[in-house]
Amino acid sequence: MNLTTKFDKTFLLETEKQKLDILTLISSRIQKAKEDKSLINFDPIDYKGVIVADDEIIIFRKPSMFNPSRDLGKISLTLTSKFDRTLIQAKFQPFHWIYKYNIISLLFALMFITLMMLLFDRSNSAILIVVSAWLIFPTILYLMIIVNRYQLKKYLQNFLEDLDIREKLQPTLVWQKTG
Repeated sequence: MNLTTKFDKTFLLETEKQKLDILTLISSRIQKAKEDKSLINFDPIDYKGVIVADDEIIIFRKPSMFNPSRDLGKISLTLTSKFDRTLIQAKFQPFHWIYKYNIISLLFALMFITLMMLLFDRSNSAILIVVSAWLIFPTILYLMIIVNRYQLKKYLQNFLEDLDIREKLQPTLVWQKTG
């Protein structure tokens, strides 16, 4: 488990809608979104960022110029037919590979600031600034991940409601081999 998969979360959902009906509905809405040439999308669900591949639906979310506070990440939905029902496994991946580089850049900046502060100013206030920087910045990064994951979950619930799937997401435990 590495840094980018540590904050992934998986949910399960069972619905009465058939898998083929869900895929057909999503494909038609994707086609309708591609035909729409307007620059600003006022719909709550942006089907331009949805990709359907076999039994998997991938939703990419990223901020835009008109909505800079939009969540960033990927939602993967895996559909499995189960008699007269469909099992949907949703995996949230908040952020993506660029987040790892942001963390590394932040750590280098913090190390550089720490080194400069301790070399040129050994007062109590300098040490207090360094300690607070090492406590505040990682906390903000962690809270950003939590908020982003929550926004992805809310977006997925809106996406499913748009498809007339009203069941609630249930958290699941995903066991991974370590080593």
